[in-house]
Amino acid sequence: MRTESKNKDTKWIKRWHSWISPTKVLGVWKRKDGGYLVRGRSKDLSTGKSKEIRKVLLVADEATALKWLQDELEAV
Repeated sequence: MRTESKNKDTKWIKRWHSWISPTKVLGVWKRKDGGYLVRGRSKDLSTGKSKEIRKVLLVADEATALKWLQDELEAV
């Protein structure tokens, strides 16, 4: 009888100079080296151009990373 493990193998991809894996939260990726990579795009109202926000955060959880991303997008 064959048993399957409950944990799926994490799929790591190399993007933005980091090994990342998707999370359930849109715009937040888990880094293999620890922490999270956040990325978002917003339209700059003063220039009318699209602006990308991307940063590696060494935080403990996805919620903190998402909060930082939302604050930065609102600032644009």
